[in-house]
Amino acid sequence: MNSIRSTAARAVHRVVTSRTPLDLDRESVPGKDRALLQEIVMGTLRNYQGICAVIRGLTASSKSRLDPLLEALLASGLYQLLYTGIPVYATVSETVNAARELHLGRASGLVNAVMRRAAAPDFRKEDMLKKEEEIYSCPSWLLRRLKTDHPERWQDILKASNSRPPMWIRVDLTRTTRDEYTAKLDESGIAVADTAGDAGIKLAVTCPASRLPGIREGLCYVQDASAQAAAVYLDPQPGERILDACAAPGGKTTHILEITGGKARVDALDISSGRLLRLQENLKSRGLTIRVMEGDAADPAPWWDREPYDRILLDAPCSGTGVLRRHPDIKHIRTEKDIAKLAAGQQAMLEGLWTLLRPGGTLLYSTCSVLRQEDQDQIDAFLERHRDEACHLPLPESVHITGDGDRDGFFYAALARKPLKA
Repeated sequence: MNSIRSTAARAVHRVVTSRTPLDLDRESVPGKDRALLQEIVMGTLRNYQGICAVIRGLTASSKSRLDPLLEALLASGLYQLLYTGIPVYATVSETVNAARELHLGRASGLVNAVMRRAAAPDFRKEDMLKKEEEIYSCPSWLLRRLKTDHPERWQDILKASNSRPPMWIRVDLTRTTRDEYTAKLDESGIAVADTAGDAGIKLAVTCPASRLPGIREGLCYVQDASAQAAAVYLDPQPGERILDACAAPGGKTTHILEITGGKARVDALDISSGRLLRLQENLKSRGLTIRVMEGDAADPAPWWDREPYDRILLDAPCSGTGVLRRHPDIKHIRTEKDIAKLAAGQQAMLEGLWTLLRPGGTLLYSTCSVLRQEDQDQIDAFLERHRDEACHLPLPESVHITGDGDRDGFFYAALARKPLKA
């Protein structure tokens, strides 16, 4: 069996060179080692550009001179040395051993030398980071976009995107109270750091979801505080007909049902059959039965039954730039050209779903992006196109959560369809 270090290097290499999404589920590692594997891979991908600058400085080589797999191995080793408390001896020796496992044995001397230089007491990685792309480990196109869209906060956003994300959970208030559930956490030795809204709890330390009391019975759901705002902002009411478009894996769907006490007629739509399976599993674990549909939000004709909706939630597919700390592979997969394509898809979904909304109804648009092209610009353009029939509704909090604190970066906008004139 491959070691954790060689497995981590291969995972990083796949993302960086093949531009494929990170999939740690494919890695065959013992359960006890999964947390370490995730820490190494996620941390390396978050800080990759900066670490590669350190590699170039320590090897006096340009990136093109290094084998890409060797670079991924060095990067994962240096991440452990420079960003974690893993013992130096274990990190150096295991990284050298991993070079041999990866058939990079000829480079084991280089690996050993680089790791030991970085482990020296007087070594400072900051001395090797010259460009802003290296300092913030951010693609140049995204750095430029963030400076333009958030001139006062771009540095905080990027610093947060390279940090370990907090763990938030949402308590099902139809089954327990937050105080009661907090007591269960305390009994399980899980400390609470903060709360948000009526049902949100931030844990002091991240833990496996399986440790959460009652999670299999539906007492709680792992969901960031920003994402929990979706169902609250939608303001669903008992008796209403509601569509959760792009619903999988079901966190927002179940929250809508909780808020309405299960008394709303909720339809859940998603284009991915695989993701819908997860949604159905989440519904089943909570004893919930609703209409689940596979279909494209931009093309309602094949799945819509011609009965209008009172409220629609569109959590649109986006760049994910607000959740980079949870999905650091995005920095290596997305390109600037992708943003225009995503924005076009978001526009098509808005237009398609708008026709399903009854007069007087509400559509809540959300993304986990912090880029204006997908967010405020998208809404401004929609309102311009539909100035005679749409209006912007106020929301109770900031609609652009920039993700530079304890909450992920999200955007929300509530659009109301004006009633028909008498």
